[in-house]
Amino acid sequence: LIKMILLISSKYDATTNIVVKWLNKFEAEYSRLNTEDYSPLTSLKISDGNVNIKIDELDLSNVNIICTRKKI
Repeated sequence: LIKMILLISSKYDATTNIVVKWLNKFEAEYSRLNTEDYSPLTSLKISDGNVNIKIDELDLSNVNIICTRKKI
């Protein structure tokens, strides 16, 4: 079951723009982090063996697929 796809890329990457169009066509839930724009880790919470990580407003616990198009 796909919860959310996280795309990590550059805002100038045309190939990721094509992927975004495809994801929109199939109404997939995704979030895109452009390496030029994101801030470092916003919060890290460890409780009862669960790890919750946030970058800006993106809660990574909702992400179960990560695609990278740029070295991070």
